[in-house]
Amino acid sequence: MRIPDKLTAEKLKGYNDEMTISQVVKYFERQGLSFTKTMIQNYVRVEVLPPPVNKRYYTKRHLLFLYIIDDLKSVFSLDEIKRVFAPVTADFENGDMQLIYKCYAQFYENYITRYTESENELKEEIAKLTEDAPSREVLRSICVMAESAAAKNIATSLPQG
Repeated sequence: MRIPDKLTAEKLKGYNDEMTISQVVKYFERQGLSFTKTMIQNYVRVEVLPPPVNKRYYTKRHLLFLYIIDDLKSVFSLDEIKRVFAPVTADFENGDMQLIYKCYAQFYENYITRYTESENELKEEIAKLTEDAPSREVLRSICVMAESAAAKNIATSLPQG
């Protein structure tokens, strides 16, 4: 899981709400994630990430949102992320980003758990389709990709706001 499941307000206590972009980049480097100043500035420019406070400072809410953006960008375009999170970014300073992050991490973990629990059923279903072991592995990957595509289509078609 790329999303830290235990990232809480407690863990972020040591960080203030006045981090420069360089401090944000260093923070993520320590977490093993690769963010650059240009990436973060681009997220702000295309309005996926709310702008820094006073055009300079990033907050703990920005850190939480950057974790989510980093995870989602492997599946969704920045435009799709922007559209889905528009209500969050519109009221970013008053919103409960900790709750949004916690829910995202929990839903992510729930999906992994459900997949793990149903993996044997999937293997049995694929075994009925072919006896060739390499084909089974390819079909398993295709199944996960199909589920991901379906989930993406559902997520991007839901009404926003």
